[in-house]
Amino acid sequence: MSKLYLSVDGGGTKTELCVAEGDGKILLSLAGGATSFKSVGNAAAFANMRELVRRMENSGIRASHITKSVWGMSGCDTPEDRVVYEAMIQQAGFPPEKTLVVNDAVLPFWAAADVPGVVVIAGTGSIVVGVDSQ
Repeated sequence: MSKLYLSVDGGGTKTELCVAEGDGKILLSLAGGATSFKSVGNAAAFANMRELVRRMENSGIRASHITKSVWGMSGCDTPEDRVVYEAMIQQAGFPPEKTLVVNDAVLPFWAAADVPGVVVIAGTGSIVVGVDSQ
């Protein structure tokens, strides 16, 4: 099996999950409910995350098949928030050594941008993030 990469945009109103091969070919794209524990609470956020992972697994892609995953999570603003998200993601079957958890505003840098740069997100909420070379 080729290397597979998972990207998750976990938001306060919806969550999108994408699995792609190293060359960028998308194998799976799913949408589900909110996974921001600050928006819907821990239980609902984890249930929505677990449902997306279940649907991914039903398509034949297991967490163990993923080479690296990047989770851009809405509300992941502090080290304490990161701990909550990391625990949820590990409980969903993704090992910490293959997982990176970032604020969803930083996710585009992992997908298509380069540092330094600016990202503007205009969705349910609006965010502008600038990252310098340091």
